Amino acid sequence: MLQQREIEQTRGVTASHRNPFAAALLGAAILAPTLMACAQQPPPAPPPGIRVRVATLAEWDDLGAFSRRAAQACGTAVRDAAGISPRGFTLTLICADTAACERALTQLARATDFVSEAVPDRRMTIPRPIVPNAPQAR
Repeated sequence: MLQQREIEQTRGVTASHRNPFAAALLGAAILAPTLMACAQQPPPAPPPGIRVRVATLAEWDDLGAFSRRAAQACGTAVRDAAGISPRGFTLTLICADTAACERALTQLARATDFVSEAVPDRRMTIPRPIVPNAPQAR
């Protein structure tokens, strides 16, 4: 038996090579954290909404004030507001479903003391390319 161990040591054979169950158990222990990470639930999808373009009667310098006024006018929450010009904005109306979004858009368009036009934003959004920092680019 001693001679067998010496032969195995010179060949580099370990206990896991002699016992396939031990090798499988070792492999499972190594892969378990990776497999558990894959099994986690994906992040929840954002609530449904409709992206709209809004032209206002007055200029708005404060995007937060504009967002609050737009939410008040359409009767629903808004997100992702962005200024296109002092009187032009895009934002997303957050609604329970498509019909609710259409109602909110109609209500926003009817706020004639605030909005001159409110229409769905059908423009395609092109993602910006990733540009490395100057030290990384060298």
